[in-house]
Amino acid sequence: MKNRLDQASLVEEIRFVENADTTVVTAKAMMRAQVQALADRGCPVVGPLFKGRHISWPTATFTATVRGGDHRHAVSETIKDAFALAIWASQDTIIAKLDRQIAAAGNDAIALDPDAKAQRLADLEGRLLRLHRTEEAVIEQLEGDGLTIQRSCTDPLVLLGIE
Repeated sequence: MKNRLDQASLVEEIRFVENADTTVVTAKAMMRAQVQALADRGCPVVGPLFKGRHISWPTATFTATVRGGDHRHAVSETIKDAFALAIWASQDTIIAKLDRQIAAAGNDAIALDPDAKAQRLADLEGRLLRLHRTEEAVIEQLEGDGLTIQRSCTDPLVLLGIE
């Protein structure tokens, strides 16, 4: 009984850790990478100017699909990517504003950085596995005595005795 209560407690803690927010530092790093990817996509190519041609502005493909009866129609158009261009042109301002927004929204008191989260989950999952193995050993012993026990664990590593 205690073993199953401990298992339930660990499962609840695992869910809590899995759903924990990330730290402000990590969120800011993720934001910067996303903004940089958009800015890179929005950067105009000025090389053609040196050959007397026009600037190559960023583009995106817009696709719309409509179903009409038994037919499906698709329209695709290449358009200027004004959003990516705006991010490229205002990248520093956008990052500064998003930095402030993230700092205000984050709560590092209840957050975990990815490494700490992974370490804590590994520890909790290891403890849960040991509890499952202990329960399985007890069940096997009781079955050897002729009793039928309902298993709560479905982990093949435990049920097959794989280390």
